[in-house]
Amino acid sequence: MITDPEVKNDIYDHILSELKSQKQMFAPKKFIDDYVPKKQQDRFRTFLADHKVGLNQFHVDISEIKRHLKKRSFETLTGVRVTVPPESTVVEVKADRIIIDDMVVNVGGVHSNG
Repeated sequence: MITDPEVKNDIYDHILSELKSQKQMFAPKKFIDDYVPKKQQDRFRTFLADHKVGLNQFHVDISEIKRHLKKRSFETLTGVRVTVPPESTVVEVKADRIIIDDMVVNVGGVHSNG
């Protein structure tokens, strides 16, 4: 498993981009070569193998997860970005601030005890 929160976030963003694209096929091997840092590639391949995901190309069908791929994003003056599902009600946007009424459960890839 990849534990570096920045690397993990970058890979997640690339996967989302691939799933949201118009591509009909997804090639895990090519994805790893193109988007996963060299020093993390073996670890990523092992993670896929442990979860019974092969490296062969396969047809993309997002019909059952399409709504989970949609996000709303808010960016502050200082560059902080908050991204939430479109149906989320925990974010309130005011003219001078963003208010999040939720509990933090993960900070930089490390789960919090609340």
